[in-house]
Amino acid sequence: MCPKHLLGDFVFVTWDENKQQLFCARDHIGIKPFYYHLSDDLFVFSNDIRGLVSYPGDSKRYNNKTIAMFLAGDSGCHDERDTFFEAIQKLPAASSLTITKDIVAESIYWDFKDITEVHYDTFEEYTEKLKELLCNAVQARLRTVYPVASHLSGGIDTSAIAVLAARELEARGQPLYAFNWVETPEGQYDPDMAEWGFAAQLASQENIEQKNIRLTADFISKMYDKIDISKDDISYFWGEYLVRDEAKIAAIPSILILFLSIMIFFSLMSKC
Repeated sequence: MCPKHLLGDFVFVTWDENKQQLFCARDHIGIKPFYYHLSDDLFVFSNDIRGLVSYPGDSKRYNNKTIAMFLAGDSGCHDERDTFFEAIQKLPAASSLTITKDIVAESIYWDFKDITEVHYDTFEEYTEKLKELLCNAVQARLRTVYPVASHLSGGIDTSAIAVLAARELEARGQPLYAFNWVETPEGQYDPDMAEWGFAAQLASQENIEQKNIRLTADFISKMYDKIDISKDDISYFWGEYLVRDEAKIAAIPSILILFLSIMIFFSLMSKC
């Protein structure tokens, strides 16, 4: 099955004219959304739920159970299949959907639990293998004609990814842009300030073009008037909205964020 051999975040639908068969697939971790409505005589799909909500019919009928779970703060509202609309479902991560006039078959093509355990004799061997896999994962994310950006919070995860990406891009004569949710402190420079300080040091050391975001209570208040819970968006990661805006200004279409790189990292691990 082809999806298990792919790296990166994706959704796609292909039509086999000879078999009269529709094949749909979603990436390993489910980074890209795949929404669909399926009835006896109709199949409608989109990677944006608004495309289905605007479709004529009963697609606008709310799923009261899911909404109640969301309002109660229940993590069940992030169900693999349910959405805020009864007639709209999500294709789970690492899954494919095959549709013909006679059958509808869903299958899982990858599962993290099925990855074969890797054993080495020394700590150093584990370290080298981890570095190799992480480097491969980051390099795969750099295959783009557009400028590349990363989060850089100063933590071990974003720092490792940003440093590896910056060094690879520097060898190509290209810069890495990075974003930090912690605003630059006022007054005297303080390299020991939590998160901001270490990120600033790394940015300086690796020639990363760092941008710090200023998040205010007024901004959060205004965002409550704009967010759409039906999209299951990043409603509580307020800084990410500001990062997106800054990325657009810099003409950067996408951000090299942790879970995208780790998704490829897990995919590579499955081949060890």
